[in-house]
Amino acid sequence: MRISFNPASERGFTLIELIMVIVVLGVLAVVAVPRIFGGSDVNARGFHDETLALLRYAQKTAIAQRRTVCVSFSSTSVSLAMAATAGSTDCASATPLTGPNGSVAVNARTGASFSNASPATLAFNFNGLGQPINGSGAPVASRVIQIGGAPDVVVEAGTGYVHD
Repeated sequence: MRISFNPASERGFTLIELIMVIVVLGVLAVVAVPRIFGGSDVNARGFHDETLALLRYAQKTAIAQRRTVCVSFSSTSVSLAMAATAGSTDCASATPLTGPNGSVAVNARTGASFSNASPATLAFNFNGLGQPINGSGAPVASRVIQIGGAPDVVVEAGTGYVHD
């Protein structure tokens, strides 16, 4: 019985192919893995999405209830309260807005926060028409809410439209 060696029938990877796979894996390890497992970008985007949804909820609630909804900010949270009576813009006596799971508020995750100079200056209210107003009921300019590492959230002046 004769044994012959035929290189064309041998299956496997060449040394060049194996090296290229190792190089590609190395690039992924250096570039992609820290972005995936480094939580600050993910947390900032999540905080952005939650803030956007909360502000849209506040505007829709103001329209549906025909009451002022007060939006207050801290450096790492947003909370909502509803004026006690229709037509009132008094946020001092407003009751916290509740949802199906209790209090409606958004708290930032680790590494996420508002990057505006003073989040307290962002505070505004939505009137019964869904328009942003200040504490005395006067219309306010567009609000740009900056979240470090994520797109800005914008509340339009005349309409109260909330978008990014």
